[in-house]
Amino acid sequence: MNNRDSLRERHTSIHSNDQLSTLTSSNLLVCLFTSPPDGPQRPSVSVSPSAEMLEGDSVTLTCSTDANPAANYTWYKQGGTSDPRLLSEEPQLVFSSIQSSDSGRYFCTAENQLGRKTSDFISIDVKYGPQRPSVSVSPSAEMLEGDSVTLTCSADANPAASYTWYKEHEDSPRASGQIFTITNFTAEHSGNYYCEAQNEMGRSNSTIRLIPSSVIQSQDGWRVIYYPTYVCAAKGSTVDISSFYTHPPRIRSSDIKDRFWFTKEKDGEPVDLRTDSEYSDRVTYGCYSNSKDCYLTITDVRESDSAEYKFRFMTEKMGGKYTGSPGVTLSVTGLQVQVRRLNSTWLELTCHSSCVLSDRPKYVWYKNEEIIKTGSSLPVSSASTDRYSCYLRGSCGHGSPAVYGPQRPSVSVSPSAEMLEGDSVTLTCSTDANPAANYTWYKAHRTSDPHLLSKEPHLVFSSIQSSDSGRYFCTAENQLGRKTSDFISIDVKYGPQRPSVSVSPSAEMLEGDSVTLTCSTDANPAASYTWYKEHEDSPRASGQIFTITDFTAEHSGNYYCEAQNEMGRSNSTLRLIPSSEKGGSTWSTTTTVFASISAVFLLIIILAVLYIR
Repeated sequence: MNNRDSLRERHTSIHSNDQLSTLTSSNLLVCLFTSPPDGPQRPSVSVSPSAEMLEGDSVTLTCSTDANPAANYTWYKQGGTSDPRLLSEEPQLVFSSIQSSDSGRYFCTAENQLGRKTSDFISIDVKYGPQRPSVSVSPSAEMLEGDSVTLTCSADANPAASYTWYKEHEDSPRASGQIFTITNFTAEHSGNYYCEAQNEMGRSNSTIRLIPSSVIQSQDGWRVIYYPTYVCAAKGSTVDISSFYTHPPRIRSSDIKDRFWFTKEKDGEPVDLRTDSEYSDRVTYGCYSNSKDCYLTITDVRESDSAEYKFRFMTEKMGGKYTGSPGVTLSVTGLQVQVRRLNSTWLELTCHSSCVLSDRPKYVWYKNEEIIKTGSSLPVSSASTDRYSCYLRGSCGHGSPAVYGPQRPSVSVSPSAEMLEGDSVTLTCSTDANPAANYTWYKAHRTSDPHLLSKEPHLVFSSIQSSDSGRYFCTAENQLGRKTSDFISIDVKYGPQRPSVSVSPSAEMLEGDSVTLTCSTDANPAASYTWYKEHEDSPRASGQIFTITDFTAEHSGNYYCEAQNEMGRSNSTLRLIPSSEKGGSTWSTTTTVFASISAVFLLIIILAVLYIR
């Protein structure tokens, strides 16, 4: 055996207990570590969020364990008297919008080829406000004056609700507790009573009407009693209105041939709501068997349903028709979100209606169309870019319009074609926002802060000037945020201003000198330049600079520079006269000017002499 084989033998071993394999090839030692197979440990269960769970929250239960091979998980809900119900075969059990019915005890199992273990139970306790209370009265038969009357209220809620009793049109409660007893019932106790169930999550109420038989029997004539007499309802909700009618003793129940509700009249006759196309498939009404208690139910109410509703019943007898008037006033309102700034970083959103909703509603808040919270108000960050809306709990599809901060504004210019000096030009800033955004226009400056120009969506130049060229931007702002547009560049086109002409050298020009004329002007687009000598049709040169390399007396005269672009042209003139020739003398510019002045003065004297003669 050679040294290499000996080395391999000494360093090759398998330890089954530690699952450590050591292999040596040549001078290379390789160690492979593997975990031993093992069945699952007892799974642990966690819940997120770990705080109090409210109806509508997103809740996740997670099952985890240590196992090799990896475990498969199964979630169950423990039934009261039945076998556990399988819910999921994933490690996480997710409730995107947890409901009161999801309360209960849950457990999970973890299983692989080597075993199966079950977790401890975890209890889910979903908090929710009271459902609409159920109100019962005892005795349930005819109530006589002097009787003891007991009202009982119950509502499903978690935590358990507390109860308060009110009589209609009274601010102070009549009683507290689930049971309210009137020991000596009289006509003065007649009216509508409502029970309000409340816990920390919200409140709800239900109404019952109490009328002693003696009061009904004492009404020798026609009568309709309504409850309630006024209803404020949210658009899309369902409205219930009740009535109780009486008639003279000579009228028997069998004489009643028709009972209906109406809001309109045609040719002096009430129009049955069931025949009104505006209420098609949305109206249900009737009367309880062998009873003068009647009801009207309107589903999916609209703002156009706002009206006075009256109940009418008719008999076979002569003059046996009666309408209860005044009726019930219904006001239908849409929900709106009001925004109030709490401080520099927080806002408060409140679900609002134009009238006080009659059923003391519970609101649900949505963020980007997902439920996030219940309650009438919602705090949000002033930096939020999300969309918020509120709904009545249990009402589908009729929430408030969403409120949200402005999107990045877009800027448009009209007319969109080339802008010429003197044109009328309008810049428009627009964005999508609710509440509607307020706009501000600015002009940017290179070395200073932007200059505020307008607080309107439109920035109007009735006669735009070259000085208006530059970069502009606008901002859009409401209570939920502020956004800035991209820059828009305004480039006003205009013809050349009167050119400025300079000569070099600017001192005396001598014959033989090189003379350079320079022309410059302000124009947009930039001007092109052409040089002419007076009385000559052909140009002497083109370009901003014109050079005469060997200036002589023949070059004397008036030169003019013409600046031109597509918007127009303009020119300026310069007279060139050499001061002297090399070794001689000629007229200078000053001499020429003096001679001109002398000639004018001489002409004035001659004219004066002729005038005196």
